[in-house]
Amino acid sequence: MIEFEVPGPAVAKARPRIVTLKSKSGRAFSHSYTPKKTSSYENWVKLCFQEAVDDGWEPYAGPVELNLRVYEAIPASFSKKKRQAALNGTILPTKKPDVDNFLKIYMDALEGLAFLKDQQVVYASVTKLYATAPTAFVKIDEIRIP
Repeated sequence: MIEFEVPGPAVAKARPRIVTLKSKSGRAFSHSYTPKKTSSYENWVKLCFQEAVDDGWEPYAGPVELNLRVYEAIPASFSKKKRQAALNGTILPTKKPDVDNFLKIYMDALEGLAFLKDQQVVYASVTKLYATAPTAFVKIDEIRIP
């Protein structure tokens, strides 16, 4: 099992951007690219993972379970009472980004590092909570089938 922390505000996977360009001959064509914020965060996740594992780590080859806890900063506009409720877990971050976009960025970042292909993830859970400092905790385990 691997557990590691990704300090700082979590970033959700953004949709690819598509731009129309012209070739030297004047023909238009489309080009898609990953937004810089998404690719930078994926690289940060990879770095945090690599610091958590030993040299010689081999990606899991079998089915994998991925658990992700994303802690978002408590909004400054919250009153003391509302802030305490957020810390207690009675107020949850029901705003964007969506949990599936958090999951996608982690699965894409960890593909080839923690597991060979993201299709190996057969069980996943994502939890969004409030905390005083934004961070994310990741737990990955290979599912052993007898």
